Amino acid sequence: MILDIYKDSLEYASKDFDSILKLGIFTLFSFILIPIFFIEGYSYRVIKVATNGMINGDEPLPKFGNWKDMFIDGLKVIVVKLIYLIVPVVIFYLASEFTNNIGVKILAVIISVILFIVLDMFSMVAIPNMAQNDSFKSAFDFEGIFNTLSSIGWLRYFGFYIGLRIIEGVIELIVFVVLLLIFLIFLGVGSISGIFASIDTVSVIGLVIILLFVLFNSLVVQPFLTIFDSRSIGLVYNIR
Repeated sequence: MILDIYKDSLEYASKDFDSILKLGIFTLFSFILIPIFFIEGYSYRVIKVATNGMINGDEPLPKFGNWKDMFIDGLKVIVVKLIYLIVPVVIFYLASEFTNNIGVKILAVIISVILFIVLDMFSMVAIPNMAQNDSFKSAFDFEGIFNTLSSIGWLRYFGFYIGLRIIEGVIELIVFVVLLLIFLIFLGVGSISGIFASIDTVSVIGLVIILLFVLFNSLVVQPFLTIFDSRSIGLVYNIR
């Protein structure tokens, strides 16, 4: 079942390259912060479609538009994530800033990581719960969230969570390695032919490869992973 969710979500994210590019434009300019709300708003729409769909269903990707609603949905998602994840972040910050004891810092990091994973898992149920019930308060319906996790199976959901993060990490790594290999091939061919005669030239080529990675990552990889992640979260919610 979980493998079917991954497969469906990968195929779903590949359905419409136009939607990936549109989302990619927001991702590219996310450094100015405002586009993040629209990214999260679109993610919320994908989750909502998934919670009302099924594995291997033929649901289309959500349309862009109704920008006000998308922004508000994104704001709600960000607020939910902040509320759920603020505790481990605060613990990590306090340990980093207000103690020089290495043992305390290591313990704080371990606690922060464990809390982050647990609360991130909860937020990944809270948001579909909010989408399913069309209610912000449903994101903090802890009894309902516990029941959902229990219905799915705690170990099953933990396995799903880890698998999801591994798949996303592998995709990012593959893109990085491919671009790195392209750089090394150019470097090798250039060295043999005498094109790259100076360190400065090699540095420029390296910088170009890094910029290409950032551009491709923003325009294609990250929006693809956003859709994949959101679809997966919505579908796993449905097997409760």
